[in-house]
Amino acid sequence: MLNSNSEIVTKLLETGVQPEPPVLCITPTDLSVLYKIANDYPEGVTVFFAPGEYLISQTILLPSNTSMIGAGRARTKLILARASHCHLFTNADHVRGNRSILLRGFSVDGNGDTQERQPHHKALTFCCAIYIKNAHDVMVEEANFIDIRQTAVHFNGSDRITVRDCNMHKLGWSGVSTSNASNMYIDIIVSDAGRDKMHSAVHLDGGIGVRCRAHVKDTTGNGIMLDSAYGALRNVVVEGSAKNCKRGVSLSGSAEKALEFVLISGKFSENNETGVMISNASNVILTNCEITNNAQYGVLFQGRAGGRNCIVHMSTISDNGEDIKELHASHGNWVFTNDASLDREISANERALQSHGVKR
Repeated sequence: MLNSNSEIVTKLLETGVQPEPPVLCITPTDLSVLYKIANDYPEGVTVFFAPGEYLISQTILLPSNTSMIGAGRARTKLILARASHCHLFTNADHVRGNRSILLRGFSVDGNGDTQERQPHHKALTFCCAIYIKNAHDVMVEEANFIDIRQTAVHFNGSDRITVRDCNMHKLGWSGVSTSNASNMYIDIIVSDAGRDKMHSAVHLDGGIGVRCRAHVKDTTGNGIMLDSAYGALRNVVVEGSAKNCKRGVSLSGSAEKALEFVLISGKFSENNETGVMISNASNVILTNCEITNNAQYGVLFQGRAGGRNCIVHMSTISDNGEDIKELHASHGNWVFTNDASLDREISANERALQSHGVKR
């Protein structure tokens, strides 16, 4: 068995065959190699990080067909130098796009309290650990992120994405956020997010086909937020938990772009306002949820367009300020519990009957 990245490289070299893409094994003294990867290896490269601490002061650009593989999150530590004011990683070509990027097996310390937006910087995002724009087939796995000025991992206009087995803590904004990202799988743990005023631990805006498994706690904004301000968002599965957030799960659709076809399951309890809020969204199913001890509402349907045609199924909703509430234009929602007699008394069900012209 090979016990280190250097052993892997040694074995490759012993074969006499040049791997494709090329393989590098670097140490903390080889930072200049990292900064030049996009120029020196435009067709891609596999980089193995030896154990150690890497003090990085400028953004590493990743061309297509590139892998960055650490010796393990406890052994390879990437530190964004104080007052660097930049992303740690981003893909090399935001215009034409990139594909096949892998980041695995390291921890990131972002020195977030020392990073600030510079006067010349116009983009909304300026200091993420990983910022990916217009890329396909991207995987981030087996990594820890701590003290990130903005978001640990952000995707813009990208698809075929995996972010799994990642722990994210002490974040100015979010653990994972997106602007129109599709065909995406997320499996993360997030705590102490939204330190910069108020942000959600997970914020997904626009896309189609997302499975999000997230366990969140101690966040100023929502634990998991879905919205359609940037683009329509459809076909989403949310699983996990959220505690001590503003809301456990928040769906906030826009007037112009649909937010629909969402399945939610998990434990969303002890939040400062609401367990699950569905605003201006439709065709949402809550099943096998535990929604308890939230200060204001367990499940809230609201919005100018309302929460519409949603189903709450086989879920425990109790001990909230108010367990289920419909406001504004919300209609057509149904709550199925284990108690058929109770179902008949739920006001949301009564209103759903009326919206379909059924008299009782």
